[in-house]
Parts: sequence; C-alpha cells; structure tokens
Amino acid sequence: MADKKLHLTAFMRPVSLHTGAWRYPDSYADANFNLAHLKSFIRKLEAAKFDAFFMADHLAVLNMPVEALKRSHTVTSFEPFTLLSALSQVTEKIGLAATASTTYDEPYHIARRFASLDHLSGGRAAWNIVTTANPESAKNFGRDEHLEHSERYKRAREFYDVVTGLWDSFADDAFIRDKESGIFFDPEKLHVLNHQGDDLKVRGPLNIARPVQGWPVIVQAGQSEPGRQLAAETAEAVFCSPRDLEGAKALYRDIKERAEAAGRNRDHIKILPAAFVLVGDSVEEAKRKRLELDSLVHYDSAIASLSIALGADASGFDQDGPLPVDLPETNASKTSRAGVVKLAEDEKLTVRQLAQRLGGYSGLAFVGTPASIADEMETWLMEEGADGFTVVFPFLPQGLDDVTQKVVPELQRRGIFRKDYTGNTLREHLGSEDNPNPDLSCGRQRSMDQTGDNSGSNSYDIDDNEHVHDNDKTGYQSTNWNYRKLYQPFQCLICQSRFTRHENLKRHALLHTRSHDELQLSCDFCTATFSRPDLRKRHMKRRHPEHEARRAKKRVQRGESTRQWSEGDGRDSVSPEGSHDGRSQQAVNNQTRGSASPWGDRRSPNISDLIQQALEEPRGDRIGQEVVDLQMLLDTGQIFRPPENIEQHLSGFTSSASLEDGSWRPSPSQISTGCALFFAHVSHFVPFLHQPTFDADQTPLHLLLSMLSLAFQYGSDPDSDTQAPDSGALLSARCFHRARALLTSSSTAGPLSTVQSYLLLQIASMMYLCSESHHTLQMHSASISLARTSGLMQRTALETSTSTSLTTLWHAFVSAESHKRTLFALHQIDALWYQFLSVPRSISHLEIKHDLPCPREQWVAASAEEWAHGQLIRGQTGPQSLQYVDAVRRFLSQESLLSLPVFDPYGAINIAQFLISSAREISGWSTMTGMLSIDRFGALRSSLETLHPFICPAHPSLSPVSSSAPPAQDALCPATWQTAMLELQIWSPAHTSGIIQTSISSLLEHSTQIHLSPSPQILCEEITAQAIKPHIDWFLTYLENTVDAEGEAPWVVVYAYKAFLIAWQLVRGGVEGAMRVVGVHDGDVIGAMEWARVVFARRKRWEVGRLVMGCLDRLATDINT
Repeated sequence: MADKKLHLTAFMRPVSLHTGAWRYPDSYADANFNLAHLKSFIRKLEAAKFDAFFMADHLAVLNMPVEALKRSHTVTSFEPFTLLSALSQVTEKIGLAATASTTYDEPYHIARRFASLDHLSGGRAAWNIVTTANPESAKNFGRDEHLEHSERYKRAREFYDVVTGLWDSFADDAFIRDKESGIFFDPEKLHVLNHQGDDLKVRGPLNIARPVQGWPVIVQAGQSEPGRQLAAETAEAVFCSPRDLEGAKALYRDIKERAEAAGRNRDHIKILPAAFVLVGDSVEEAKRKRLELDSLVHYDSAIASLSIALGADASGFDQDGPLPVDLPETNASKTSRAGVVKLAEDEKLTVRQLAQRLGGYSGLAFVGTPASIADEMETWLMEEGADGFTVVFPFLPQGLDDVTQKVVPELQRRGIFRKDYTGNTLREHLGSEDNPNPDLSCGRQRSMDQTGDNSGSNSYDIDDNEHVHDNDKTGYQSTNWNYRKLYQPFQCLICQSRFTRHENLKRHALLHTRSHDELQLSCDFCTATFSRPDLRKRHMKRRHPEHEARRAKKRVQRGESTRQWSEGDGRDSVSPEGSHDGRSQQAVNNQTRGSASPWGDRRSPNISDLIQQALEEPRGDRIGQEVVDLQMLLDTGQIFRPPENIEQHLSGFTSSASLEDGSWRPSPSQISTGCALFFAHVSHFVPFLHQPTFDADQTPLHLLLSMLSLAFQYGSDPDSDTQAPDSGALLSARCFHRARALLTSSSTAGPLSTVQSYLLLQIASMMYLCSESHHTLQMHSASISLARTSGLMQRTALETSTSTSLTTLWHAFVSAESHKRTLFALHQIDALWYQFLSVPRSISHLEIKHDLPCPREQWVAASAEEWAHGQLIRGQTGPQSLQYVDAVRRFLSQESLLSLPVFDPYGAINIAQFLISSAREISGWSTMTGMLSIDRFGALRSSLETLHPFICPAHPSLSPVSSSAPPAQDALCPATWQTAMLELQIWSPAHTSGIIQTSISSLLEHSTQIHLSPSPQILCEEITAQAIKPHIDWFLTYLENTVDAEGEAPWVVVYAYKAFLIAWQLVRGGVEGAMRVVGVHDGDVIGAMEWARVVFARRKRWEVGRLVMGCLDRLATDINT
C-alpha cells in the first residue's frame, strides 16, 4: 500500500461544473471560452504534474428551460480537438483527453483526429468514448429521432473496433524514408482494414502514421451495469461519480474484478471518480466559500434541481426553513433522496441552501484544508475506493490555484503523488499497458475480406488472425495478444481467448475440434497451410488471384497422409481416414434452410464441465452469447447443428429432476389433454403454433413437452388417480425439466422448433414455475443466439410457384407465418424482460426482417379453401404486407396510415413495446441528467394514440381512454397499450434507479415495497391524476369484470397489479373518484384493499396470482401498522 501513487486529472470542459462558478467574486466569467485563460490553466496543471486535461463535450445546447439556460456558462465552449491541438503546443507532458461521439461521427474522422492529436502532442492523446445521451443532438445531424439505446451501443462496439483497426493501418516502422532508394514507406507494413459490418463500412487504411502511443488512451464512464462491463474490457481510465467511500469501494472492486475476468491486468485500469475540491485555510472558511458559491445559483434553477432529486415538487417548501420531515412518497431513486436528506441534516441547510447546493454541484466533494483534503484522498487511495481523482474546480482561477499550490504539495509531501513526470506519454503517466499491438511488423491485412467465402462474419478478424497461417511465424501471433485483452466481450471457454464478435468466436471454436497436426489445408501455389477453408480462400484471392478461378479441388492434409473432401448430398463434409471411430458424420437438414455444416469431433476432455459451469452461473453480460456459444455453434453457414455426441458432453448440465426422468415421455392421454388445454388457454398469447394443421405425432418431443409445461397449469393430469388440482402443476414441472434436458441432448432438433420450445419454457419458468426463474435468461440468450445464427431473423421465401395443390400452398403459408410469428414472440419476450426486469434488450427492431403478421382470420382458417378465400378478398382490398421495421417508422413519423395493410393486433404489441422501451430510454436519460425531453415524450404519446385502433380493433368505437374491458383471452393487446400510456406518465422506479430484477417475485416485492408510484403530492396533482386515471380505470374495470381468468396472459396480471398500486396511492392521496369506477369510496384505503383481494384471488391457482396475494398481505400489514 505504501507504494501506491495517486493520479489526478482535471475536468476542464466546462471549466467548472458548478452553475455559479462564473459569478464568484474575482473569478473569470469567460473562463470557459477564453484561450489565454485556458493556456494559463493548463500550464499550471502541468507544473503541478497532473496526469491529464479532460474535456467533456455536447453536440447540442442542453435541453433545459430558457430561464435556466440563460444562466449557464456552458452555452459556449471550444470544440475539444481544436482547443487541445492548440494547447498541445504550449505544453510538453500533460495528457490531453477529448470526448468524441460514436453516434454522430464517423470512425475514420475519429481515428484520424486522435492519431493527429497524438502525433502533435508527442503521445498524450486520450479518447473518451460516448454514445451521446442527449436526444436533442439528433436534430443537429439531419435526424428526427435519436438512435435507440441498443442501437447506439451496438454501433459503438463496432465503431471502437474500426477506430482501433484504423490506428493499426501502418506498422510502427513502416515509414523508412530512404532517400537513396527512393522508398518512402514499406508497403508490406501497410494493413488494410476492409471492414464491412452491420452499421459501418470502412476500407482504410488511415492516411496517417500509427499514433505515438500505438493507440491513444481509452477513457470510459463506467458506473451503470453495462458501463462497468464495457469499461472493464476497453478502458484504461474510468470516469465515474460515486458519492461515498463505501459505494466507491464496491465500484472499484467490481470493475477491477471484471477487468481480470476479461484477461486484463487490474493495475492497467485506473478508477478516477469526479471530486469537487474547494480549499480554505480552515474547514470553516472552506464551508463558508461553498455556501457563498452555492448562493450564486439562481433560485429558479436551483429549486428545479431539488425537485428532481427528491422526486417531489419542492417549489412550495419554505425557502428559508429546513427541509420538511414528512416528505411525500416518491418513485424516484430512494438512494438519491436519502443522500439529499442526509446532506441537509448533516450541514443544517435551509431549503434554499440545499437547492442551491444541488443546483451547483451535488456529487462527491472534498471541502476543507489542504491537509484534510489530502487525508480524504489518501484514505480513498489506500482503501481502494479510487486510483486517483478527476478534479472538478469550484471556480477559476482561484480554485485551480488552491489545488495546484496547496493540495498537490501536501500530497507530494506524503509521497502519494509524483513530484515530476517519469515519462513523456499519457500511457506512461497512468501506468497503462505499453503500445497495444507493438509487433505490427508484417504486411498482412488486419481484416476479413468480404469478397471471400460467406463464412458467417461481417467484421474483420482481429481476433483469430494468429490462425491465418499455422506454419507462418512472422510475428503476427503476438500482434493479437493485446487486442484480446481489450474490448472483446465474447470468450472461448476452452482456451479463454476473447473476441470482438460472436461470429469470430464460432469460427475460432472450430479449431478445438481437431489438432493442427491432424488437419491442415494447403495452398496449391505456395507452401502456406491453413486451419480453415475460408482463410485459404481469402489467401487465394489476395496472393494468387490469377489462379483462384481455376483452383484445384480442396485437399485436407494430415502430416504426410491426404484426406479428401467428399461430396455428399450436395454439401461438403469432412471424412478423414480413421477418424470418428470409423463412423461417418451424417448431415442433418435444417428445417428452415437447406444447407448444413457438420460439427467436427470433440476432443476437449473438459468441455462438458465448462458448459455446465457457464450455464449454471447466470451473468447479465453474457446475453446474446451464452448458451448457444457454449454449445459451440461452429458451422460457418450459420445453421444450428448439435453434434452426434453432444448428449455425453452435456450430460452434466441437466438438473437432477431431468436425470430422474431420463427416458420418460408423456402418455397419449396426457398429450391429447395437454394439447387441447394449450390451444384453449395458452396459444392466443403465443400464437405461433397453427392449431388446424397441428399434428402431435409429427411434433418434436421437446416442443410438445414445452407446450404441456404451460398447458397443465390449466388442468389436471388425466393419468392421476386422484385428479387433484395440483396434479397438473406437478406434471407441468415434470414436462418443463424433461424438455430442458432434451434441448441440451437432441441431435436432430431444428432451430425453429428449438426457439419455440425455449420461448414456451421461458414463460413457464418465469411466470408459472417461479422457483425455476433462474433458467429464464439462460434460455432467452440461447433462443436469441440460435435465431440469429440459423437465419430465423430473415424472411422465408415461399417456394410454391410450381405447385398446383391448394393444400400445399396453404401449408407453405402456415410454415412461413409460423416462422414469422415465432420471431415476433421472441422480440416481445425480449422487450418484456427489459420492461419487467430492466435487463438490457438483446434484439433490435431493425433485426426483424419479417412482414407484420397476417390478419387473425387467415391464421386460424380451418381449411385450405377458407384460407384461399380470405387471401382473395384481402388481395382485392389493398396492400397485403408491410415489413415490421417500416411499420415502426410509419407510426413514429405520423405518416398517413390509411394505406396500411390489415394485420393481426398481435404484431401491434411489438410496436407498443418498442414505444415503451423508447419511453424508458428517455426516462433513464432524464434521471441521469436531470433534464426532460418533452418533445420526445409528446411524439411517443402521439404514436401510441395513433396505434390504438390497430392494437384494439375489436372496439373501434371506443376512445383510447375508454374504461371498457375485454374478456381475459382478449386482454393482452389493450393491456399492453394501456401500460404503455401509463409508462409515459409514471416512470418505472426500478428502471430509473438502475435496479436489475431476477424474477417476477422480486419485481412484485420491490414494486410493493415502494408502492410503485411517485409521491402523492405529484401523483395526486389534478393534471397528473386526470392524465393517468382513464388508463387506471381500464385496468380496474377489467379486474372487476373478469370473473374467469382462464386464458389470461400471465404478464397481464403484473400489469394490472402495478395499475392497482397506483390507484391505491390515489386513494391514499384523497384524489376524487380514484377507484369510484369499481365502487370504492374516496379515501377508503381498507375498502380498496378488500376489493383487490377479491379480484386477484381469482388468479390464486397460478403462481403469479399467489405472489400478488402475498404482496397484498404485506400492503395490508403496512396499513394496520
């Protein structure tokens, strides 16, 4: 510990985060936009040996009321690159960190600017990667809408890969500048990127030499769950904002452990929380300065900040009195409110002083003497709460002078801060990893050439280029070592290698199926050998383009013996002599695509242990990779193909319940009864199985069992002697475990039926068998990965042009529609887990390439003739189809919807959930920034109102706010719409507080604990109450009228319970007519509770209903106490 050294960076755009800084006596009012002042500041910081000068950035004027904006000194600031380039010429050592957006810029621009800055400064540049949170920025870049959160981060991930790839365009020694020979650079040391990805297409190379540092230092803000993971895998400096030491220690430990798990050295990543530092000759003087500074924040701006922090309207509080003790309840962050209350109590602040504090700067602050501030900084350093601090100055120049002339010398005296720089680059100052990829000395391209084989990847191969030439030892293997330790979220469980893209992991995993000594591919025109055919084909296109067209047949070499690629069933299969224990590998047709790629023989002795360990440890950061990666989707054709011997590899994965039922299958009577129950009570909320053509005898057993796991929640086991009510639930659980066991061992399961099974099992585990909910996200990840790799996201072409059979045409239509509806169900479940659990979404709406579902009457047509008649009528009345992505765009853009084709309201649920997710994204952004984006909420409201007649077509005459309620089986669509409207008015406290749930039980318990609503003072205001009451009334009426809840989608119960909690708060707040629609008198809290017990008791036979009843018991106890 004694050898630990502190790192200090200066937050300098804006030059102070305090709103009153520019008004402080003797401070520079124009400090934020005066080059002479900024030169003076950075020289002082360099003299004090600060690590770096850090500049944040905004791409739009902050979205705040004009009354507040006109008092902000951040309205005008220098553009970071321009300013830092100028400042680099008046400094020699201090680092220069600039913020640049991956959403509103291009990677070539970013790579070029930072490389240029790194050269101008002699190796002192740093890139703070942001995706831009402010939605107002979109309007400055030719866009009407801000990219949704998942799309921004998907683009950012690819953006990072491209920028770092461009930085490696030239080897360090590429520029020889030999005047005698006339050679300026060695072309063999030029690396062409040739990147063609989902969002970006960049050829390269960069027209600037490799940066001095190799790569400029990467800075990330890493406090949220995904932010921590991203920072752990990419960053060398983490900017964060913990409020206290205990929270900081937990954050520090978490990020460092994640970094180690990613294969990085924990000492190469520095945690640098923001710290507001205000110095006085005594603690009392420092506090007096703080009060004086806070008093310069105008009250209009300050009280708005206090209201946001408390989650309650503070404008009515006594300005000169203490904070009221009996604050109204809130659904805002409890932690944030508790911190504000504690601050007011500890420092005995009045409401005015507290508001001005929050309106100025409310984060971590060190206010005191140089010695006391050094004490606190040393404590944070030694107790591993931070590696240093990003210092926020209270005002300039005095605040900066106090830190550099008083605090820094005290830190130096204690031996915890440098007295002089020991290096020249920012990497050297921070002790970061030296020069990533220092061995860029060969001339091979760092890319995947998209003109080669369709190998399933759309990104360059920075991950596995060490396998390009297995016998070519030109130094490129070591090139990739440092890449692997940076931002590569996908990891091989066998060799621990890390990868930037899922497809690269799949292709890498193929190497574990055979040794290099056993299997090699040779070039016909040189001595190079390869481990994969796609790499050989790429080599041929680049090195021997004149021979590639007439290349000889592919050969596989094993030592001195030769193995031939055999042509069987029109597909390539590997048939090495003596391999596979004399058995030939059989190609199994994929039910959606016609081609397949077999899996090779597994030779790792511990693969089943690795798979079992990974599947039994749920991890949020593995969504999108997890189960299917662990089952090793190795084929390059993106088709799911389990190996023949997968069962023995995965035998350790199945639960004990599954192992006991190793050969069990349901009886014919159980199957018959279960299918009838499924189509009567379940299929309408997961309508992707077609009842008229359904044949249980032809249905894969795992899918049949998955259906029964839901079906027997609605009926008894026909084979039970007692026919007890719980016999169905027992059979349901048995079917669930058996289905999961089959899914891990089946070698013939098609991807579509497998995804369908996973969907049904997810619903069973989360909503019915709640004790099994820990399996849900694992299965969700598996289903998404499988849907992507097997091409289910793409439209299915109907090959019926030559058929004259009406029945054949009908069955082709049913197959394609089932495929489509399965993807819509997967997208809905993905949004639902995000909505309930705040688990990041894994699917973007842009991935769904299908048309909207056909009208329900065509889907349920009982015969080919009935279907054909419907098709003919539909073809005469207008357009027949519209892609889902286009439908979302049209509802968002408010284009005329008169020409929209008729579609199943089930597809409208996806659009509604997309809009809910957008609302949550805005609410999260507003919570983090304290600013509202009214325009976006208004646009979403308008879109939802336009959607109403499409999602609720059964009641076209009713207004969107009608309280009429449909039967249980028809409730899902309108309930989703009503929930979306409520989401716009009342933000989810779990979401805005950053709480990640793991089950419906924890969701309901948390919702009950905080009563799910904002404080009655805000909630019960007339405008708010009137806005939400029609939607609450709809749920109350639905609960009142629905005596028989058979067939109700289980998540509708969760929607309804949340609505009741809000209604209950309205009753508590004395809102007139809060629950009058169901006969509960105003203010009658006990009557409201008794009513709720009656309506939710109708759902006690299912686990989610029992959970709600338990929550009502806790609410009743709260009333009584």
